Amino acid sequence: MSATTGMPTSAPPSALARDWPAAWFALHHRAKLQARESVLVLDAASPVGVACIKLAKAAQAHVVALTQTRSQFDAVRRAGADDVVSLQESQWVEIVREHGGADVIAGIADADLLTRSMRALARHGRLLVMAPPDALAAELPVRPLLLRSGTLHGAFWSPDHAFRMAEPILAALTALWAQGAIRLDSTVPGVDPARPHMPGPSKP
Repeated sequence: MSATTGMPTSAPPSALARDWPAAWFALHHRAKLQARESVLVLDAASPVGVACIKLAKAAQAHVVALTQTRSQFDAVRRAGADDVVSLQESQWVEIVREHGGADVIAGIADADLLTRSMRALARHGRLLVMAPPDALAAELPVRPLLLRSGTLHGAFWSPDHAFRMAEPILAALTALWAQGAIRLDSTVPGVDPARPHMPGPSKP
């Protein structure tokens, strides 16, 4: 148990400093996720993706996990995903839409994947851009969002956000862990802990 956060010491420091706060910031502060909404998690087998899955399930949302390969299906199911689909499926957007579309789309993704995922949004859906702004090599189109009355939300866990919001977010994560709603160890079998994390926050 950490003396400063009250969280289990089995949680990797990078997860506590970056991945879990980044996921909470995106889903709760930016998207205002509600129970029974549907969340599509991009790159769901990444450390940030796993945190998004677990936090969305703790919020009683329905989670659709999008993985890079079918071999990651079991790992994201163990993390709590209700439905899974892979980028190897050429019709993955249509598969998500068959489930009613996503009220919220979260996860680290480049501009191409974010653009494709817009078609999977439900009406009035929220698309979260969690990648650093300089990581997006292209501009995102507006038309697909307008057709769905959707909204785009910048949700990058920046050093400024970390400095101002880390304490209340860690308190919220601690409360969820104490209730047994989440596990912070991030050791889901099949998920590579060496996959890229969110950039680490630092005091401005």
